[in-house]
Amino acid sequence: MPKEKVHVSQLTDNLEKQQQVLSLIDNFKIVDNNNNLSKVVDLRKDGFIPMFISSHSSHADLLAALKVLNYVQDQTGPNPNEIQFLYAKSIDTGHQGKSIQQVFDKFKTFLKRKNILPLPIVRKKDTTKYNLQSDSSSLKKMLLIPEENSGLFIFPEASIEGGRVENGRVKGLQSVEDAQSINHLCKKCVRENKNFVVVPIAISGSHLVFSPDTGIIDYNQTAEIIIGDLLFKDDLVGQKEKPLDIIMQKIAYHLPLESRGIFK
Repeated sequence: MPKEKVHVSQLTDNLEKQQQVLSLIDNFKIVDNNNNLSKVVDLRKDGFIPMFISSHSSHADLLAALKVLNYVQDQTGPNPNEIQFLYAKSIDTGHQGKSIQQVFDKFKTFLKRKNILPLPIVRKKDTTKYNLQSDSSSLKKMLLIPEENSGLFIFPEASIEGGRVENGRVKGLQSVEDAQSINHLCKKCVRENKNFVVVPIAISGSHLVFSPDTGIIDYNQTAEIIIGDLLFKDDLVGQKEKPLDIIMQKIAYHLPLESRGIFK
């Protein structure tokens, strides 16, 4: 791995540098003190639906997601059931930059090898900033996961805004764009007697690996993927707080105080 800093624009049409940036997956360390990912593997074998819900502060978080899902799919055994990976449609269209688009095309290849299905979502930001047409079909498909698929990975903030620095401080966790859908999904699983488990994931330091402010990729920086304790239906449904509020608080607990944003 090259020990250097590069600007994301240098990746455009440069196959060698695009391949190098994918090697940043080695800069992410999984911290799983309670062996929660191993528990997820066992629960999947018992028919549980895993829902990986993660913080998001950099495009480098895509590699963190891949590292977690690689482990789960590999440990589950041959031909594991599909896990859907939700991402912003504006990456595909090039609105987030040609270099991001090209690297993500390669990233999707790695996902599909592990039976992880990339599922583009048109965010509110995609419609207001990039004039993409709103499309509810992908979101509706997400809500069918308990019937048709075996899990999903989602960044509920739907933005890397939390990794930006303001007045010398990182912004930290941001408000969730579409909390209603995730809350509905949890309640739907309960209503239809589906066993599910939520895996809270706190990614710490990825904004230093790939800065959303400067576009600098720093191969000398590292980040941690902290796996929180698993949440089950009784932890989430029927409580005073809504399911996603409980999940985000759990994620915030594993982040440094300065990275907790609105969930301090």
